[in-house]
Amino acid sequence: MPAPRARLILSVFCLPLHAQTATEMTSFDVVSIRASAPAVQGRGMRSGSRGGPGSKDPTRFTAENVTLTFLITLAYNLKFWEFSGPAWLRTFQAPRFDISANIPEGATQDQFRLMLQNMLIERFKLTVHREAREIQIYELSIAKNGPKLKESAADPPRSTAPSPRRGPAKLGPDGFPELGPGETMALIGNRARRRESNQSMADLVTILSLDMDSPVHDATGLTGKYDIELHWVHQDDMRAPPPPQLQHGGTIHSDPDAPFGPNVFEALKTQLGLKLEQKKGKADVLVVDSLSKIPTEN
Repeated sequence: MPAPRARLILSVFCLPLHAQTATEMTSFDVVSIRASAPAVQGRGMRSGSRGGPGSKDPTRFTAENVTLTFLITLAYNLKFWEFSGPAWLRTFQAPRFDISANIPEGATQDQFRLMLQNMLIERFKLTVHREAREIQIYELSIAKNGPKLKESAADPPRSTAPSPRRGPAKLGPDGFPELGPGETMALIGNRARRRESNQSMADLVTILSLDMDSPVHDATGLTGKYDIELHWVHQDDMRAPPPPQLQHGGTIHSDPDAPFGPNVFEALKTQLGLKLEQKKGKADVLVVDSLSKIPTEN
């Protein structure tokens, strides 16, 4: 009988002593945070994340060129307009980071978000509170001269082939980014282009909500599906006309941050025949009280 007992003792001591139990999954097993490489002027930037619970790689989370705004909204499951913080958080100069984290096996989506929250608290000294606030919202309606929308073909075919790889994004003859096969959005400097197919107005207001960092409500009454292309400039003062060389199809302006071209309000009106108006609404907001731009060492 002693042999079976010895085997039992051995099996107990072979259990991984570092494993977190289901109730203890509050932090990543390992996490690395590094400042992203500076963007090269005139070239596009890849930004996003992959992995985590519910994905094909549930025990690994990686992010590239992400802002603290992205991480906070992901950690607290917020829309961009559901939190408020220092003005620098939402500027183009906001710091960006590359993150790699190992997630305990079996972690849920809620536990993953808690791990992100604790990472922000520990590494970026984040402190927050919640409060009800009046916020800016928008209403999308049809402009005075009517819509300029192209209806999608019925049941458009969907390609399953992977998009071919291509070089860095570049500006087209109109001074805005060119889109490659399969791409829906490109941003160079402050100039953006978005192309979507088979979109309802509900789809469009969802996209605009992300671009505007505010809720957008559909008041168009349009019920069809549309192919939409829109180009605009991300800046506060964008009413200056493009330089003559762009107006006449000449050389492309060398500075992708130059403040010319339509803002999103003008682009919607002139390119799609839609009107975006500011309104007021209320929301429960997560308020950032303090946050460091530089994380503690790995």
